[in-house]
Amino acid sequence: GRDAPAWRKYHSTLTAQKDLIEKTLEAANALVKSQQLCTRLESRREEFDKEVLKLTGTLSAQTEKQAVLDKEVGLLETQLILLKRIEALEEARTQLQDGEPCPLCGSKEHPFAEGNVPAPDEARKRLDTVRGELKSVTDDLSDVKVRIAQVNKDLEQTASAHKEHIEKIDEASRIIRKNCGELETEPEISS
Repeated sequence: GRDAPAWRKYHSTLTAQKDLIEKTLEAANALVKSQQLCTRLESRREEFDKEVLKLTGTLSAQTEKQAVLDKEVGLLETQLILLKRIEALEEARTQLQDGEPCPLCGSKEHPFAEGNVPAPDEARKRLDTVRGELKSVTDDLSDVKVRIAQVNKDLEQTASAHKEHIEKIDEASRIIRKNCGELETEPEISS
């Protein structure tokens, strides 16, 4: 028969190998889980990248639209001021006679004589409309900027989580290699 100390040593070695196998399986499971999470995180990162690209395009278009509307508001405000000035010259207009020189400019044609006065109401309505459009575009721009900031934050979190799981994969791989190396040696049995 075998002596008890040799058998205990063999049994102890088998128990140690069993523990090593269990730890290796745990590491393998962790590795698979981290690999799956990395794949999902890479997919999320791609989705976020696409969304940032789309939002950047929207931001650019809305910024252009805002600039056009800003310019139009300025022009309409100037037009409204001029139309109000023309309207304020009511008394001078009543004295204008076609064919006779204007006391202000000398012209013999009087397009703004009584009956030909452009009304500021249309310009005022258009100005109100454009101001409304400008406010809407400005609000949209603000929303897009907030969303871009959110997506960039999500991208940072995704990158951080991805890095963390890559580190877990490396650690699990190291444990598996180390344990498999130790398992390759067979326990000795003394006779």
